[in-house]
Amino acid sequence: MMHLVVLAIATFLKLSSGLDNGLALTPPMGWLSWERFRCNTDCKDYPDICIGEKLYMDMADRLVADGYKEVGYEYVHIDDCWMAEERDNKTGRLVADPARFPRGMKALADYAINGVSFYKIHSKGLKLAIYEDFGSKTCAGYPGSEFYLMTDANTFAEWGIDMLKFDTCNNNHDDLNYGRYLCSFFCSSLCLFFFFIFFKAFLFPLAGFPAMEIFLNNTGRPILFSCEWPHALPTPDYAAVRKSCNMWRVYRDVEDSWDTVTDIINFYAQNKEWFSNYTGPGGWADPDMLVVGDFGLSDSQQKAQMAMWAMFSAPLLMSVELRNIDPRAKALLQNKNVIAINQDPLGNQAIKIYQVNINFCSSVELLVLSSIVCVTLALENGLARTPPMGWLSWERFRCNTDCKNFPDTCISEKLYRDMADRIVADGYRELGYKYVCIDDCWLANERDNKTGKLQADPERFPNGIKALSDYVHSKGLKLGIYEDFGTYTCAGYPGSEFYMELDANTFAEWEVDLVKFDGCNSDSKDMDYGYPAMELFLNKTQRPILLSCEWPLYQGGHADYAAVRKTCNMWRTSRDMEDSWNIVYEVIDFFGTNPYNFSDFTGPGGWADPDVLIIGDFGLSHSQQKAQMAMWAMFSAPLFMSVDLRNFEPWAKSLLQNKNVIAINQDPRGIPAKRILEIQNSISVWIKPLAMEGSCAIAFLNNDIKGQPTRVETTLSQFQLNCTTGYNVTEVFNNELLGLYRPHDILTVDVYPTSVAFLKIIPLV
Repeated sequence: MMHLVVLAIATFLKLSSGLDNGLALTPPMGWLSWERFRCNTDCKDYPDICIGEKLYMDMADRLVADGYKEVGYEYVHIDDCWMAEERDNKTGRLVADPARFPRGMKALADYAINGVSFYKIHSKGLKLAIYEDFGSKTCAGYPGSEFYLMTDANTFAEWGIDMLKFDTCNNNHDDLNYGRYLCSFFCSSLCLFFFFIFFKAFLFPLAGFPAMEIFLNNTGRPILFSCEWPHALPTPDYAAVRKSCNMWRVYRDVEDSWDTVTDIINFYAQNKEWFSNYTGPGGWADPDMLVVGDFGLSDSQQKAQMAMWAMFSAPLLMSVELRNIDPRAKALLQNKNVIAINQDPLGNQAIKIYQVNINFCSSVELLVLSSIVCVTLALENGLARTPPMGWLSWERFRCNTDCKNFPDTCISEKLYRDMADRIVADGYRELGYKYVCIDDCWLANERDNKTGKLQADPERFPNGIKALSDYVHSKGLKLGIYEDFGTYTCAGYPGSEFYMELDANTFAEWEVDLVKFDGCNSDSKDMDYGYPAMELFLNKTQRPILLSCEWPLYQGGHADYAAVRKTCNMWRTSRDMEDSWNIVYEVIDFFGTNPYNFSDFTGPGGWADPDVLIIGDFGLSHSQQKAQMAMWAMFSAPLFMSVDLRNFEPWAKSLLQNKNVIAINQDPRGIPAKRILEIQNSISVWIKPLAMEGSCAIAFLNNDIKGQPTRVETTLSQFQLNCTTGYNVTEVFNNELLGLYRPHDILTVDVYPTSVAFLKIIPLV
């Protein structure tokens, strides 16, 4: 008796704290059979599309082979009609239909016989989801889980199931919250019946959907719980639903019809408080499946559904025939920009804040929907739509704190004010250089002993950072600042470990616009959660603060760039820049050797950062400085000068202000160049697609140290530029038209040692 009391109280306490199974930290993604394949059990006449083992195997194959898995679709989801018509008459357990699933569900999830793998969903890096119903029967009339919740939970765990969709057909809807499960159990004892009356506040949560969640968790297997619970009730308790479910259906079934899609969208708009208060990491409101690629929606309507499901932070479960999907629908379902919005780690749902009733013509409607689809990848704080540009102190001024002997070049308030003045007066601001970035060594040696807040060195920054921020803003510029994820910065000043939220709030109070977040004096393994935490804290301040991460740099180039992209507006990729051509070329070569670490994740909102420009400093020749400027433009890299703007060569200033080069860097598509060819052992050829259809930039980079130019003779067709009307070829630095070239015409360029030939190619229309 006492044991039951403890169990009931422990269960109550567990439920009151909410669902915590570590799953669905972003909206789940996968493929589900229902809308497209329904309950077709005729495998004789329809062997390829019936609800059978083959269908789910085929879909798993397509998820992997066609690139869906790589963009996040990981669940292969069996819906209704997979079961035999009766439970096992000896064990009472569910069994799959033996004709359509001859090897059973365990085999489908992870099957091996005689040491030879027949088929493994899990071995493909996917997860298997299954369907059941809380009632006596499923919606299609197969055995339900009523009176068998614990048995079925254990069965699913033994099969290796990763997700359960739990429906609500054929039951008393009052039981969804509480149910009959425990009543039948406790009525066997009058004593326990009175116990039940007395403790019903504790015991009621043991029944219904909360009961199934407990039984799933008790199996010890992480099983995502997808509930139809609120869908079946007129006034659901979403707080209770959120405590039990990782995702929950909120409204009608979606059908292959624009009317039902818009009906669901309007339902969200009218009932936003039901969802926005409870949706977030671990639990998601589910508007039902994506019908993209089926038969009932136009291209524009499919774009609209995809965009709005992303805005809702909704689970993305496709229900389409992946074996012969239209390429346009496939591209839409795999659109990384849209998926990234959906998978944003904050998990905030869109709300409708304004409505204008306009009768759009079709072209305008398509433009609006296309704009929704093409928004930023992952981190969505509205910043860094093109590569950020500005000035940063580190490479040129390092950590000089001796303001007595070096008053003009020490890390101080004066230095940053002077640079802000020069950026405005000398024309940099008009070209896009907006950030004035403080690097390491600005801090006092200790935090404030009362508040724990960071504080600037009082002698070198006598007016504090807020005053400096105000000054920079008065110039139409933005202020960047430096901190470190570790216990100390690289130079030994106080780091942000254990103070990230406090520091984020401090930076917001100072009206900082960019945080460069370093990684010294920390465990690089901790960065995988530390940097996302800092991003969340910065976003939580509601001040738009660009986050510049050193994260991948400390993981040896083996970072999870998809995760980095979800967190950072820009991220360092390789070693620190130094005033040396060897270092510049090493960084360039790193980009060439690791193109997919950058091209797959770089674009509006997030940029791979090869570190600062050292143009105008001391270590590079004129030709080498041209090469760095050209290649940083080709990489769509942030352009941060690190030079004394008060005193450097006019030709270096002219190079930093070259509008043609900057335009290529700031191209709105933001696609970084790839190294596609190497010629004569020293010439590497790089191509960067540009926004104008069919146009590109080409850089011929020469790392030879021999004292004469290398001549390259090539054709545009060698680079897959095959427009029969030809191309205008322009030299970028001087904006000099070299001529009209057709695909097979010989193009001759001379490339100087440790320099670059930089061309822009525009097709004739």
